[in-house]
Amino acid sequence: MRFDPNLIIALVSVLIAFVALVVTISRNGHTDIQKQLDDAKEAAKRDTEIKMGLQSIQSDTSEIRSGMDGLKEEVARQGKRLIIVEESTKSAHKRIDTLEGKSI
Repeated sequence: MRFDPNLIIALVSVLIAFVALVVTISRNGHTDIQKQLDDAKEAAKRDTEIKMGLQSIQSDTSEIRSGMDGLKEEVARQGKRLIIVEESTKSAHKRIDTLEGKSI
C-alpha cells in the first residue's frame, strides 16, 4: 500500500491545526477564567465599599436621631419653664398694678 505524499501533508496539516486549536482554546479558557476572577474581586471590593458606606450612614443617622431626641426633651423643658415665667410675670404685673393703684 502506497501513501500519497499530498495526503500525508494534508493529514499532518490537519493534525497541527487541531493541536493549535486545542492550545488556543486552552489559553483563552484560562484567560476567561482569570478575567472572571478579576471581575469577581472588583465586584466584591465595590460591594464592601458600598456596605461600609451604608454602615457609616446608618451610624450617622442613629447619632442624629439620638440628638433629635435630646433636642425634643430640651424644648419640652424650655416650654415648661416658659409657662412658669409667664405665670410669674402675670402675678408680678398684678402686684405692680395693685401697688400703683394704692400709691396714687
